[in-house]
Amino acid sequence: PARGRWSLPLGLLSCDGDVEAHRLAGGAGGIGVWHYRPSAGCTQRQGGTWVLYAHGNGETRAWGPAARKLLHLAGECMHAVSFDPRGFGDSDGVPSEQGVLDDGWRVLEWVAGQGPSSVLLIGHSLGAAVAVGIAARLCEEAAAPAVSLLLEGAFTSIPDTPAEWLSLAPHTAERVRAVLQTAPRFASVERVRHGGQHGGQTGRQGGLCSVASLLVVHGVRDWVVSQALGRRLYEEARGGVERSAHISVDGASHEYALLSLLQRPDARMSAFLTAAAAVRFSHFARRAPAPALPRIGAPPVPPPRTVAGLRALLDGVEGCGAPTPFPMHTRDPNPCPVLFRTR
Repeated sequence: PARGRWSLPLGLLSCDGDVEAHRLAGGAGGIGVWHYRPSAGCTQRQGGTWVLYAHGNGETRAWGPAARKLLHLAGECMHAVSFDPRGFGDSDGVPSEQGVLDDGWRVLEWVAGQGPSSVLLIGHSLGAAVAVGIAARLCEEAAAPAVSLLLEGAFTSIPDTPAEWLSLAPHTAERVRAVLQTAPRFASVERVRHGGQHGGQTGRQGGLCSVASLLVVHGVRDWVVSQALGRRLYEEARGGVERSAHISVDGASHEYALLSLLQRPDARMSAFLTAAAAVRFSHFARRAPAPALPRIGAPPVPPPRTVAGLRALLDGVEGCGAPTPFPMHTRDPNPCPVLFRTR
């Protein structure tokens, strides 16, 4: 996990008061959350579409490409929520597969308490596995499609990811395979087939019966997670979803496929977001709104100052690759210095 490794100074992330910092009570302590509110010009500032974004390994909610995506979605009049699961960023605890999934579910419960009309789950890389796990759990509890799902740079399972690049570095193959014997599996392919956080049978349309609309995007120049894995996951998932699409993004690396689609006119992306806004989120409708949560441990990271300051900083780190603690062979450069440390 990316404890203490930030790619942006947290104090600069602000949208003129429209980024709110929260600290939710999770199973391992505090969960750091940022809520990007819709831009000031939006007519609907309450309810509407809420995005729950799960970032990848070696990243935090302050990672530059993630911030750019959420700023764009907020500019499209959506509420966008990013979080650090346990052991990442400034969130408490030690990461585990089940713990990370539980934290994602906890944040979804908080989002549900805000009264959204629709919910879009977005996951990047490892976060795609988290988003799939949340959707699979929702499938076990929901009677009908309740969310939309967007996966970027997704894999079938962690043990599958090094298969392609190990051929480029055969001298490291045995060492990496030994590491993977004890690594979390995050087997998304099993969850989309069978559902449940543990891959248990649901008896309903596979593991994504809660998903009305699915989009899988992958960069053609992704040397971290092979396009073939994302395509395989898509093929396994599409049968249980009402609407589905796969987009390969020319020239994009592991971190920039979705950002590239958001920053340029793309009919497929626009159609997906329109369809996602039309999916009524009703799973938690019968439950009382979530009560106010106590702040645990460290105070929430303060929301920053100005959008102009954020955009200027982001422009300075454009094109940087994410730091990763896992032993991975990648052709993506990582010229970014670590600009902020929390510990």
